[in-house]
Amino acid sequence: MNAPRCLMLGTLFCGMVTAESLAQSGSGGSSVAQTQPAKAISREAWALKSEENAVGRAREIVGLPEKAPPRFSAELTTLAEDNTPFLHDQIAGRPIWHVVITDWKLQLKSAPADEEDPYSRVFDVFIDPTDGKLLKAVSRWPDGVPPIAPEPSAQSAEEQIPRSDQERYHGFPDAPPRIDLLHALDLAQRDTVAQPLLAKQIVVHYVLRSKMGGNPRAVWAITVRGIPPLPSSHPDVPVDARNHIRTIIDADTGKCLGSSTTPQPDTAAPAVDGKPGGK
Repeated sequence: MNAPRCLMLGTLFCGMVTAESLAQSGSGGSSVAQTQPAKAISREAWALKSEENAVGRAREIVGLPEKAPPRFSAELTTLAEDNTPFLHDQIAGRPIWHVVITDWKLQLKSAPADEEDPYSRVFDVFIDPTDGKLLKAVSRWPDGVPPIAPEPSAQSAEEQIPRSDQERYHGFPDAPPRIDLLHALDLAQRDTVAQPLLAKQIVVHYVLRSKMGGNPRAVWAITVRGIPPLPSSHPDVPVDARNHIRTIIDADTGKCLGSSTTPQPDTAAPAVDGKPGGK
């Protein structure tokens, strides 16, 4: 029997996604902004001075041993913009390591033996060179797969996320996660409705998060995008309001702290009568 799956559906928004918005989204509405080579800068005080250092840190964060597949590469870059809620100003417009993980088929221990990752994924991992902290990790939208509505802007997400339980991201944890990314994905696969193997795209943040005014704690915020649409009790809830879900995993204990469809795409309209559409 499968373990109980935690689910806390956020408000599902009704409304149609325009063809124009989908055409503009590109790459399935990925949150990866255009990168550009970073200007020459002194690396003397950096924790990660070289490409090799950056790849090594990425392997530690992900949970893949040295020389194990898939392939890793790194370059110093700058993101022109970023949509990470509450923390985008700490990511965009500064030199960061961009580590690319190529041809990664997720192997999750909790998945049935006959259930394989249908995608050979490419992950973009962004790391702060000064202290080695993970800033974000995003898998690229698969080639040849029709896009979905793009992720919301940082401003929109910051308005939506706190509405129900005063949730907020405060920063990036100083200590590395006790549970690496691969383990966190496995826990999401095992214990929640957020099934990474069914996702066309995975967006990951390792952040300090608070809820209802509580003390911030280190968590993995894992958003799976392009999943089979969640059930809806209302016929007008569009697919793009329920084809994604964000799950919070305690990075110290591995406990699932909740799942939600918030934030919603900017292209969606308010829910009918303010009622959630999930069941």
